[in-house]
Amino acid sequence: MALYGALSALSTIYIRTLPPQRPSCNCGDTIDEAISNSCIYDEMAAAWLPPACRDDELSSQFSQSGPNSDGSWTYYGDKNKTVSMTAYDLSQLPLTGGHFFATHEWHVVHCSYYWKKMARARELGTVLEKRYDTDMHIGHCEMMFLKRDPLDKIVTEAGVSLHSDVLVVAKPEEHKHDQHGDSEIDVEED
Repeated sequence: MALYGALSALSTIYIRTLPPQRPSCNCGDTIDEAISNSCIYDEMAAAWLPPACRDDELSSQFSQSGPNSDGSWTYYGDKNKTVSMTAYDLSQLPLTGGHFFATHEWHVVHCSYYWKKMARARELGTVLEKRYDTDMHIGHCEMMFLKRDPLDKIVTEAGVSLHSDVLVVAKPEEHKHDQHGDSEIDVEED
């Protein structure tokens, strides 16, 4: 009986000292499922996110920090900027698995706002998505800060995620420069 009591006490102590389970930033497999899971499209993340993984104030600031006269961002359906897209258009991309194209300015601002989100997450208790909570993403953003591309140049092709617990890695060959020194488009796969 004493052995049972000791084991019971030890297991209770062990369970209480386990780190808490990190909330998931996944929203489901469809937009409808995401909505039913209280997820909303987050333009800064290019993803549907649940409440635990959002910083709505910061995301709103990001959505109003674009170069357009109203502070919005313009996205494109192709790298030649012939098809303009809105944030709403992007939010619907999981329906088709399509991609969007964005400027160097968008990518730099995305990175700086994720730096802010990382710092604010400690204070607010929000969860940073696994896809962005890595040294790899920090290194990727460092590279974007150091690029000397014109701010209006298309440098990013990305999809919109419903599964932000999945690490997204840009193709390494897309970060290299061609023989003329022009940077290639940074492709982020879903």
